[in-house]
Amino acid sequence: MESPVLIHHLTDLHVGPLHWRPSGLAILDKTKVESEARHVERYLKHLESLERRPDLVVLSGDLTSYASEAEFRKMSEILDKLTALLEETGSPSARGSRSKSKAKSNPRICVVPGNHDMDWTRLKQEEKTERFRLLCHHRSGVFTPFSKQPFVHYEDHNLLVWAFDSCPLGGVNDPQILDLKVRFSDVMKKMESIRSGAAYSRWKKLLDELERLGRQDPGYILPEDLELLDGSIDERHNSVFKLAVMHHNPAMVPAPDVDRYQSILNGGEIKDRLMRKGFDLILHGHRHFPHCSYEEYLDDQGNREQRGSRYANGIYTLGGPSLGSPSFDARWFSIQIEAATHVYEEFPPASLVTVRSAIERGGKFVMKDAPTFRMPIGKKIHADFQALQQWLGRTPTQDESVARLRASVDTIQLSLLRLQAEVDDWNEGNSWQSVFHDDLKKYFFVYGIDRLGPASWFNPTYLQYQAQQFGERKARRDRNQVSTSELAFSPGVMRAIDATGWKPPKGVDVVQRNDDSPELEIARVLIWREEWLKERSILQMIDSYHRLFGVPVFLIQPEMLERDGNEEYVLALSDQAVPIRCYTYDLEKGGDTREVKAVQRARYLRDFRALLTNRKLTSIGKFLAQRRSS
Repeated sequence: MESPVLIHHLTDLHVGPLHWRPSGLAILDKTKVESEARHVERYLKHLESLERRPDLVVLSGDLTSYASEAEFRKMSEILDKLTALLEETGSPSARGSRSKSKAKSNPRICVVPGNHDMDWTRLKQEEKTERFRLLCHHRSGVFTPFSKQPFVHYEDHNLLVWAFDSCPLGGVNDPQILDLKVRFSDVMKKMESIRSGAAYSRWKKLLDELERLGRQDPGYILPEDLELLDGSIDERHNSVFKLAVMHHNPAMVPAPDVDRYQSILNGGEIKDRLMRKGFDLILHGHRHFPHCSYEEYLDDQGNREQRGSRYANGIYTLGGPSLGSPSFDARWFSIQIEAATHVYEEFPPASLVTVRSAIERGGKFVMKDAPTFRMPIGKKIHADFQALQQWLGRTPTQDESVARLRASVDTIQLSLLRLQAEVDDWNEGNSWQSVFHDDLKKYFFVYGIDRLGPASWFNPTYLQYQAQQFGERKARRDRNQVSTSELAFSPGVMRAIDATGWKPPKGVDVVQRNDDSPELEIARVLIWREEWLKERSILQMIDSYHRLFGVPVFLIQPEMLERDGNEEYVLALSDQAVPIRCYTYDLEKGGDTREVKAVQRARYLRDFRALLTNRKLTSIGKFLAQRRSS
């Protein structure tokens, strides 16, 4: 499978004076750029330390606090350093190389403007964005909404990234409120020495409110930008993973604060266009609130279908935390996209987007181990899962296409079985199984318990494992010309057979085993939960399979045990009934099946013998007969 795509998403850097400073006075001095791009400098140091640097860095707006010349000069220095660090690892297709790549490659930095990047002292929109445009104009390795082409298709990664300008209506000052704010600011300066008391607190709150009311910066994407999207994305991009970047949030954010402009004014239309064009993920900033949401689009007929191909036409929206004005531990996101070429594939695996948060510890950024968000994105696979989810545990109605349901089952079922095998450590080629069976001819007793439930009995590897043991049992009986009308068992298994009513094949008697018997005795106990016991046909299959080879299998529910556990195990004994091999698997912890040390094997033998004497133990035939009668 192809290498995953790595993206760093940074937003709301706010290089410059901290505009949310608690004192409320930061808004009065907009000329000072605190070497305080400290937060960004820390990110650059972190980036420099990485062996694997990102294929793409996304800066989704509010690079500055007040769009001053000094702030943009600082941002220019930052972009110079960022570009140089990314160039050290070469182009995205040449990951791992520490030398500079001289070949021309796709830009690896995507930058969109935020409302704080608008110059509020200018009147015309082009003038308001002039400093932002100059920051990125002709800069190698950077693309923006104002580039000749506002999107880049990274063909090596099957990824298309589109940069949107969501700030064409931003940067308007209300002159009356601005005049009031200047007057109140003068009062605040005179009261600065007080810094306490109810009067100061009231003036401060009023000044903060005037600051908020004075700025008119709703999010909006121009119709001509959406028309460009419609005209540029076509059939060539049908199977491409598509990512949109904008500053403002296109939908409501589950944040506690109230804003006049809770989302982009034409956010509904934007999402409609993006979904129609098959976009998979939106990255944005603005609200300083890390979140992830999913929306699904229905076509005019109310179906999740396009172009006659069945798939869910949904889109994820990922809002990043603020790097410059943090309200959360998370400061920026590292996004990994695995199997980007599978976003429209019919069969699993789907593309997998894993988002991890960078948090600050001791003046450095470290990545949290656990993913913050994880989104599987496979349009057709998602539609199949949804179709199956509707009818799991139900009988499909007549208006549901049986052929379509069957196709969904075929798509999902084999992959689920493979996943089950991985989860339960029954995957093909597992080393512990071959090691256990290498000494199969030396074993005289094999005892095991099954806690995995019905699904494990559809696993070909598990069935093959059983078949090897059953085959060895039959081969020994044939080789030693054991009577086919008798089955011999050790005293403990004999007592369990008598107590549970386990029935051998018709016409076969159960007798006690001689001490010198060469046979391989096998016995198994199913420890199954109540919901699994409803699968009558699977229980009958297991019982018939074991009876065919003269192997008793017993049944008990976990709640009937005095001390239930999470381990499943298999135990092999010598002709002297001494444990010589034991493997165990912890269902709760997962991981690999482990071999039990010699000094601990006797404990598992005692546990199995205790199971055989449990009064609640039953046979499958007896259990099914009782359920039928009740």
